[in-house]
Formats: sequence, structure tokens, C-alpha cells
Amino acid sequence: MLGALLLALFLVQVPAVQGGIVGGLIGLISSQVALFVARYLRERGEVDFDAKGWVRSVRTTFPEDDISKADDLDLDVVTEERHIAVRVHNPKDVSVSLWDFSVTFSKGGRQVLALIPYDTESTYRLDLLNVPAQEGVSRWVRVSVSQSAKQLRQVYEADKVEIHVTVAGEGQLSEELPSWSAPDIGPETTAEQAQ
Repeated sequence: MLGALLLALFLVQVPAVQGGIVGGLIGLISSQVALFVARYLRERGEVDFDAKGWVRSVRTTFPEDDISKADDLDLDVVTEERHIAVRVHNPKDVSVSLWDFSVTFSKGGRQVLALIPYDTESTYRLDLLNVPAQEGVSRWVRVSVSQSAKQLRQVYEADKVEIHVTVAGEGQLSEELPSWSAPDIGPETTAEQAQ
């Protein structure tokens, strides 16, 4: 459309028609600028992502409180769970979507394990979270290691734990969490107490 108006401006030599074409060009360009500015103003601001862990846990007691002294056969029957309080605030004038949630465990700068969080309320995997415009959303999510001596050792031996999420239009955000063996923020529950 813009190209056709420019071509007509140079091909038509009648001053009255040229004035109309210039007016049309100005109107077209100003409408595009107005749309861009309006969209920019609606979508400005960054999503605030905050995660607090561990707010609850189901733990296991190991011999002498040291997982390295536990036998693999004993660990293969163990299930441990941690809960994370996730809060997302959207300051934008448009809704945003968050997806691809994961909790990663690293040792020596190398990722050794990634766990998928589940919503504690719905018990479904936390795949997608929509946050309405200018609102906040809070969720309690859980991650667990179940019947795997190798994974249990990896989570206990990790020197860095993070929760990651992808935010539409912003990329990936992450928040560091305490180590798997760190004390809880909330009331602690052992495996024996949970039964």
C-alpha cells in the first residue's frame, strides 16, 4: 500500500492529486506509528517471578543423616518431595503466558538433573500458567524424587538448585532455590510423619 502511494506520487504530475497522495501517506504512516506506540505502552514492563522453597517437604532419615552412607537398595524405595511457593506478577496491560517450568540441579556448573514441577492444588503437571493483565498469581508446586538412588544422590549432592520458566515476550527467567537438604521455611515433615 505504501509503495503504491509513493509510486503514484512520482508518476502523477497534477499538484492537487499529489497533495491528496501526500495526505494519504501522512495518514498511513501516522496510523502505523500510533498502533506501534499503543502496543508498546500496553506491553511495557517486566513480569516479576519469585519462588520460595522449600515451604514444605517430605523427607527421609538416612543412616547417620548422610546419604553417602546409605545403600542403593535402601534408597531405591525412597520417595522425597519438596514444595515451592511461586508468585508471578504481571504489570503489563495485556495477559502473559508462562510455560516450560522446570527445577534444575547442578554440580560444578554442570546440570545433572531436571525435575518437572506439579501444581499441588490440581495435581497436574505445571505446563502453562496464564497471568491476567496487572494481576498476580500464586501457586504451590511440588517436585519429587521417587524410587531412584541415582536421582536421590544427584539432588542431595547438587551445589545449585534453580526453578526456570519461559515468559512470552521476555525469554527464560530463573530463581535460585535452597539446596535439597536445606531446612524448610515452613513446617517440616519426615516420611514417618507423613504416613
